[in-house]
Amino acid sequence: MEDLKKQRQKFEEEWEQLDKKRALLVEEDKKLKIERMNLERWRDNEEKRLNDVKLEMDEKYKDQLESLERKEKALTDDIKHKQMENDDFLKGERADLQRKLQLKQHELEMEMEQKQRFQLKN
Repeated sequence: MEDLKKQRQKFEEEWEQLDKKRALLVEEDKKLKIERMNLERWRDNEEKRLNDVKLEMDEKYKDQLESLERKEKALTDDIKHKQMENDDFLKGERADLQRKLQLKQHELEMEMEQKQRFQLKN
């Protein structure tokens, strides 16, 4: 009988220890679940933040690209306009030079004609 009492007491002590270990494991499991949920929440927040940053960067890149394209077009248009102005100016200068040359040629021809007439009279 004494032996059964000792075995029962030993069993109850072991059971108590197992209950304590189980309680500790349950508590640790709760902590791990909370930590896991916190990490998942943090990961989700970070993914959202990084996605927002990426979208913002993409938008800035798109805006900058559009701005550069507008500037490039404006510069191209300006260059074409200046080229046309230069072409018009050069055409005008050529025409002016041609008129001056023709006038000078006419004056020289008239002068030569007058000299020939003068020589013929004398």
